[in-house]
Amino acid sequence: MSTLAPIFSEFVGESRPAVTGIGVAFLASPETLVEIEAVASVK
Repeated sequence: MSTLAPIFSEFVGESRPAVTGIGVAFLASPETLVEIEAVASVK
């Protein structure tokens, strides 16, 4: 996450939305289910 923090800050500015980071290696299991919900706004 330390690599992404400066880039993330550039896009979200002063607001601090909830963020969860999951290592890709943990997603490799066939029985793993992942739900992703996102809201995007372009100004």
